[in-house]
Amino acid sequence: MQIKETVGKMPVLSVILYIILQAVQIIVAIIPGGPMQLLGGMLFGKLFGFLFCMLGTLLGTVTVYYLVKLIGSPLVEAFVAKKNFKTLKILENQRRLEILVFVMFLLPGIPKDALTYLVPLTKLPAERFFVISTVARAPAIFMSIMVGDSLSKGNFLQSVIFFLVLVAVATVGVLYKDKVIGIFKNQKEVPGLSIKHNITYKDEWLAEAYMETDYSTLSSLDFQQKIREYIAFKLLNNIVLKQENLQKKKYKRV
Repeated sequence: MQIKETVGKMPVLSVILYIILQAVQIIVAIIPGGPMQLLGGMLFGKLFGFLFCMLGTLLGTVTVYYLVKLIGSPLVEAFVAKKNFKTLKILENQRRLEILVFVMFLLPGIPKDALTYLVPLTKLPAERFFVISTVARAPAIFMSIMVGDSLSKGNFLQSVIFFLVLVAVATVGVLYKDKVIGIFKNQKEVPGLSIKHNITYKDEWLAEAYMETDYSTLSSLDFQQKIREYIAFKLLNNIVLKQENLQKKKYKRV
């Protein structure tokens, strides 16, 4: 790949340029982030691609935060579509603001770059916002980086698997994001999903320890489906491992 050869010749400049481009993608909210994340994996691999992408994302987030604080609503209106302003009403819940921001950055289906412009209009402190948004963005970015890394190595099956996982997670996020956000916002108790319980430092902090399980919706079909998913996972995992072993043998011969 010609671009990868250029990166090898000018590594420092390439890294700086990629981090800046990733920051620009966050600042110019209409630019999709997926291609930049794939490119990071293809050019720099899993570890460094993820690191450089996260640095660019943090740089862009910091820039947007202070620009919004300086200029205010006119800047937000210039970069964020009106339909996304309803998100700002959800963030009016000051008691649950931090957890709401975390969940919204974590869930697929919510425009993260638009959210980056809206959060500075709330009372969430800068340093907390930077940590929360960076940590919440990390899983989705890492998965995209993995797809790019697999593509660059010619491991198309693994790329397809990671891509399908991303699509599945994104679909679930789109379908259930309103319900999940509503639970956090309104502090509802939903069997199998959420619980309100007073705890101390001596108690179990895992919510599932106090949560009721709703068995009324389960059937034998659910059990059969999980068995199929497990068998499919084992088969795909074995195929990926065999491909990786074959590639290692090829490299050793060379």
